Amino acid sequence: KDIMIKRIALAVAFVLAGTGAAQAEILAPINGRLANPGSLPNLSVEGAFSAGDFYQNIGTRVNYKLSDELVIFGDVGLVELGGFFDADGIGFGIGAYYYLANQQILPQMDIAGKASFHTANVEYDGRNFFGTRSSFDVTVNNISLEVLLSGAEPIAANGLGWYGNAGINLLGGDGPDDTEILLGGGVVLPVGPGEAYAGVDLVDSLTIGAGFRYFIQ
Repeated sequence: KDIMIKRIALAVAFVLAGTGAAQAEILAPINGRLANPGSLPNLSVEGAFSAGDFYQNIGTRVNYKLSDELVIFGDVGLVELGGFFDADGIGFGIGAYYYLANQQILPQMDIAGKASFHTANVEYDGRNFFGTRSSFDVTVNNISLEVLLSGAEPIAANGLGWYGNAGINLLGGDGPDDTEILLGGGVVLPVGPGEAYAGVDLVDSLTIGAGFRYFIQ
């Protein structure tokens, strides 16, 4: 019975908040990177912020380049959801990007594949849809499978580059299971000891994000 109440409450919260929970990879920073990792150092760390209509994520991500094609990463962040319920918690995730160095589909562009898993346990505290006070924890999981495209050359003399991403998000956990198509894109700019990035992800509504990736030599 308690699990059913959690599922119903979480479903209603997502619907009334307008987030659909799968508008973007809600438990993680935006991609904020080019598809080709060859020029990057083996280790980098970043701070990032993303926000949508009743949602925000503030976190950090660590990237490790295993080869000129493969980058693995892990991230942690503070997840906040709002709307019919207010909720916050800590999200964790792992994933990998694999650069398709020899692809001939779009030779003028760089292409990478991405797979990631994120989970967060968030605590809801407020009045439920019956009008009574309610407080409980729920777990939200998200699997993201994406293709990342970027220009092989910068689009400006200062090194500014662009990327686009498309894929699917698979949502699960205590909330409603859902599958949504994700589209997004952004820009990446070399700045001092690293690079800054900003971008958007879009499914039912817009999520914006920005961050800075610090290169550890």
